[in-house]
Formats: sequence, C-alpha cells, structure tokens
Amino acid sequence: MILFLVWLLLASALGFDRVITNDPGGRVGDYLASAYEPGIEIQGFCASACTLALSAPGVCISPDAQLVFHAATVPLGTRIIYEHYPHAIQNWIEARGGLTTRLLYMTGREAISLGVRRCS
Repeated sequence: MILFLVWLLLASALGFDRVITNDPGGRVGDYLASAYEPGIEIQGFCASACTLALSAPGVCISPDAQLVFHAATVPLGTRIIYEHYPHAIQNWIEARGGLTTRLLYMTGREAISLGVRRCS
C-alpha cells in the first residue's frame, strides 16, 4: 500500500498522463487502481471496468468520448464499481434502472454536463 501511495505521488508530481482512446474494459480488479490514478484523459471509447477512471483525481473527458456502463459478473464487482463513481454519475445510472446486464451509453457531453471536467 505504501509503495502504491508513493507511486501516486510521483506520478502526480511528474505529470504522467494516460489517454484512453479505445478500452473495452475487463475485470474490475484489473482496473481498480485507475480510480486513484492521476492525470487520466478519456478521449474515446471507455466501457465496463474502464469507467472506473471517472473517479480518478483530475480526470477529464472529451465531449466526443463514449462511455458504456453495465453490471459486473459478480455482485461485489458491481457494488465496487458503482461506489467509486461520482454521485452525479450514480444518479444518472439509477435514473436508468441501475447497473444490470443491459448496456447504458453516455456521451462525453453528458458526462461533462454531470460535472466531469472537460479536457482542454
């Protein structure tokens, strides 16, 4: 844990950025660290566990980006993902029936209107 926190501080100080252009997601555990990774830019397609990046410090999104949300394969994974999202994103998801096997699509413009910072 301490090494992870040191890595976060160094990454932030050195301005390391990660640009997401086409990420279909995967296992929640493989993406959980991105919820704490500074300097993420969502510029394109980001689906499934990739959307954990929405909770990253300083995350920004392009208006043309596409986000896809759905439930994880196990209930614990769904809860972990959901609890990491900003409250406005959670409310948007709940207004559409919550995280289920049905895919929910959000544009970058919608995310910006919900408070996600627009990339400059």
